[in-house]
Amino acid sequence: MNESQLVRTIKALIAKGDQAADKSEQFYIAAGQHLKTLKSEKLQGVTWEQYLEDNGLNLGRRRADELIQIADGRVGAVALRERKNIAVSRHRSALRNAEPPDRPECLPAETWVEPSRAVDIWEPDTEGHPYPPIARRQGLLNRAADAVRLAQFDDFAGLKVDEEMRRAVREAVNAWTRTLNAMEEVHEAA
Repeated sequence: MNESQLVRTIKALIAKGDQAADKSEQFYIAAGQHLKTLKSEKLQGVTWEQYLEDNGLNLGRRRADELIQIADGRVGAVALRERKNIAVSRHRSALRNAEPPDRPECLPAETWVEPSRAVDIWEPDTEGHPYPPIARRQGLLNRAADAVRLAQFDDFAGLKVDEEMRRAVREAVNAWTRTLNAMEEVHEAA
């Protein structure tokens, strides 16, 4: 295979591995083998990361090396995924226990009100909510934007849509519909 064929094959195998949970390891092994071949063709003086980018692989050095490790049998895809989940969980835990920043990252600068002019963002409001109205508003907007982004599921190829998936989407739609109805009632009453 020439370089461009290797790159197309690597991209296709990674995409298939990401989509096919039950066969992902097989696809990742194949992608890792091709990456290993591609890496052996890299010229000296060019970094592996730059070589990946130059060949149009939207893949970081670490991920490429992980795929090569999977192909070599040094690590399994499931074990690697579990290690990543543990690392992410530890990172999130550290973030939860960290001191709050001056302005929460979830709030755009234009909506931030200095604590001297408003309720402190980290203190409960008078109604007992853990965050004041401005933070709750921004949280709702962020969750709605995430819901829209995540609801763009357009890849049914190779994926068996089952009752659990349909039920989960139905429950989400019903929950957002209840939220919208409550908001409209409040708006009409105002």
